[in-house]
Amino acid sequence: LTEFEGKRLINASREGLKLEEGDKEKKREELYKEMFKPFLDFAKETLGKKVEKVSISKHLVKSPVVVLSADYGWTAQMEKVMKSQAFADQSKFEFMKSKRMFEVNPRHPMIIELNNKIKEGASDDNTKDAVMSLYLSAVVSAGYQLTPEDAQDFSSRITRIVTSGLGVDADAELAPELDVPEDAEEEEEEEEEEEESSTKEEL
Repeated sequence: LTEFEGKRLINASREGLKLEEGDKEKKREELYKEMFKPFLDFAKETLGKKVEKVSISKHLVKSPVVVLSADYGWTAQMEKVMKSQAFADQSKFEFMKSKRMFEVNPRHPMIIELNNKIKEGASDDNTKDAVMSLYLSAVVSAGYQLTPEDAQDFSSRITRIVTSGLGVDADAELAPELDVPEDAEEEEEEEEEEEESSTKEEL
């Protein structure tokens, strides 16, 4: 179904969702693009070929980020269907699934703070972990399936973020195992065995 009562239907999970906007909204979008250019460039460099474009979202309200399919790429549901085909063309699958758009909410506190850190030149591995984790969580939220490599990468990054947030050293050693006291019955059996062995030696 592509039309309803003469009006073209648009998939909100794809890029290019256009809402009615006047000159004021267009100027605001340009200001956001200029203001968040450090974050947009940093995110594109960090994500690399995982996304085709990183841009300011026009329709995010509460969420910090969202992953959308390109206008000519597969949606998350179509990707699942094509991946399940027994004789799927893997080369075509890899080409189509990579066309993802990463959109960010310029009003969200997380995005504002990350942009400030990058602008001040204070970006580090934690900043990269935050950007990549935001992207991977958005991939899952959009209904896409993580590859085994991405799933392992996501797990490692979340572990590092939690470790850093708790103030635990990344190379902290494991705590020693607890000493389990022996039960009274086991001690009695050992004493009896020792007595028997000593008696045999005397004989």
